Amino acid sequence: MVKKLVALYKAYRGGEWFRASLESVAPYVDGVVVAASEVAWAGGEAALPNNCHAPLGGWRQSYQDMPLVLLRWHWSDQVDQYNAGLEAIAERFGPNTAVLIVDTDELWPEESLLALKCAIKEHPDATVFRAPIRTYVKSPLYQVWPIEAARHVVALGSADKIRCQRGRFQGVGRGVVVEEAVFDHYSYVRQDVMEIRAKFRNTSSQEDRPNDEAWLADVWPKIPCVQNFHMTPGEERVWGGVKILAPAALPQSPYVEWLSDSIEQENADWCNRLQRTPTQQQLLPLHTWDIDLYTPELQRYFGRVDLGVLQRACKTSYLELLWLAWWASRVPAGGRICEIGCGFGASAATLAAVERCVDAVDAFEPYDEIAHRGLAKNCIDGSLDRFWDTLKTYGQAERVRHIPKLSQDAAKHLDMDGYDLGFIDANHSYDHVKHDMALLWSRLKPGGVLCGHDYTTRFPGVIQAVNEFRHGASVAAGTSLWYVRKP
Repeated sequence: MVKKLVALYKAYRGGEWFRASLESVAPYVDGVVVAASEVAWAGGEAALPNNCHAPLGGWRQSYQDMPLVLLRWHWSDQVDQYNAGLEAIAERFGPNTAVLIVDTDELWPEESLLALKCAIKEHPDATVFRAPIRTYVKSPLYQVWPIEAARHVVALGSADKIRCQRGRFQGVGRGVVVEEAVFDHYSYVRQDVMEIRAKFRNTSSQEDRPNDEAWLADVWPKIPCVQNFHMTPGEERVWGGVKILAPAALPQSPYVEWLSDSIEQENADWCNRLQRTPTQQQLLPLHTWDIDLYTPELQRYFGRVDLGVLQRACKTSYLELLWLAWWASRVPAGGRICEIGCGFGASAATLAAVERCVDAVDAFEPYDEIAHRGLAKNCIDGSLDRFWDTLKTYGQAERVRHIPKLSQDAAKHLDMDGYDLGFIDANHSYDHVKHDMALLWSRLKPGGVLCGHDYTTRFPGVIQAVNEFRHGASVAAGTSLWYVRKP
């Protein structure tokens, strides 16, 4: 007999992610049990008004047939919450029911839950199942990298054989490790420094590990968006590095749409930072140019082929290519994209990789560029042969129509039906950027996105033209890509 799988949540704070977590888990479980505390845990602050009940109520409207047990009590310790939930599962669903242990800030990709369910079926006598965790720091755009070495308890073999003590499930051993069941943890926001330190010490003591005060003083302040904390003791070294992501690199699940407000705020903050940074200090994060770091995400669009040609052709960071892939992926089926300034073809190949048609405008002839800040006159960025070589390598040549014109001569050659996405990366002088923005905006369909490259103080013409654009613009976090959506 195949075991049932029931999700167990211990709800206390952080309802910000709870609805998204429920949405990711519900299609693959046989029931949900929520143990919701209505008082402060030991050493913590009082529970928020309504705590996680509001997102739970909204989710309930969409899953009326899902068996749900809601436990509300004055628990002051998460140990009691867990054990009450396990007892409720054994009583409501049967003692041999497997239990998915989920926090309200944890989301599960479909393929990970399916892998976990297969493991539970293949190991009916196992007491515990463990899996790797991907931690996102405050925002979905900052991920701890590499993935933590620790393998966390994510499921119990049955609801009646294990109990929680001192905040952890005791006597479970290594259990069955399911490497394919990587799940996503979006850490809570904590802005008080003393609360961060308290969380650091409390978590370490629960794991019977000494806390690393030197790390907390020297490394933690250097991590982007450090106004939060929730890490695994012993993983401090991993948390010294943070990988900046694009939405295209996030797990491809429906809940990604739910994160749009958070992404927009992150982008606005990054734009303000770029404008305040002196030119000599303004470099994009170096690791965003590391193709090995972004290979898994890039291969989602290019397939499992050698990315060496892309590496030679790339004049933008790989994070920037992923942002382009994100915007292109949102172009409706049958829609079109226009690129002005093609270089060696990396951006055109990326835009076309989502199975959309691209009009590529570039004469591949010398043109006047700004003559200061180390940039020479008579620039020519790229070559026609290498442009086509890149497109052919990634199988995108058939989707690209080359328009061999300078942008000021290209208007009558553009698609009269308009474009859903426009990308500008040609002459960076003020007059040319302003011209190119006006040209593509006039051909952009309602709801389309206009974007461009090199919004940094190294290219004052780009910043001036973008800042003066009457429709406003923002900049994608971790990049020099500006963008604006047409109403």
